Amino acid sequence: MPPSSLERSEPFLTSSADWELWIIVVKRIATNGDVWDYIDPSKSDTKIKKLDPPTEPHPDAFGSPDSNEATIPNERQIAWATANRNYSRKEKKYQRQKDTFKEIDKYISTHIVKENLLLLEDCKTTHKELVKLKEMFCPTNADREL
Repeated sequence: MPPSSLERSEPFLTSSADWELWIIVVKRIATNGDVWDYIDPSKSDTKIKKLDPPTEPHPDAFGSPDSNEATIPNERQIAWATANRNYSRKEKKYQRQKDTFKEIDKYISTHIVKENLLLLEDCKTTHKELVKLKEMFCPTNADREL
């Protein structure tokens, strides 16, 4: 059992000395929520994945003459049911990923110096926020050699 005098602390981004530990926590949250590929600050905007909602199946794609699931032919009912199960599974994953984005956004806003929040005001995505913070705080190789 650890001594009671030990305090838990989370990295707080105030200078380049904090960057590596701070980004490890962000990466861990993102990796656990399966969203790191959407926010990795080492990737450019063109290389970053975009989180899109899953496409809901439509009855007309399964032979319904009037876009009504009640009129899907019997021989296509199993395929319709399978498509809906797949959609439901993908929708749950999508919602979990959106929740992870919210968790990361909250972490960013509560674990950086207040003054730096203003610098992120124009950033439209979590990826852009992390890129901006990386530009500001990630130590260069020259800094690491000091």
